[in-house]
Amino acid sequence: MNRMAECASLLELIQSFYLILDDIMDEAETRRGKPCWYKEPHIGLGAINDALLLDTFIEEIIR
Repeated sequence: MNRMAECASLLELIQSFYLILDDIMDEAETRRGKPCWYKEPHIGLGAINDALLLDTFIEEIIR
């Protein structure tokens, strides 16, 4: 069961990675009824760095 939880968490990280970048590319205002991460005060295009950190975490988890 623990392995299944790890896989589910990994999938959530992967989805978050892609959604952050998708919102930036599409210039979206909201995601699921809330402001997109990059639209939050003091985040802006720094959200790209956040997405890349998620990508790094994903790679580390897979290893």
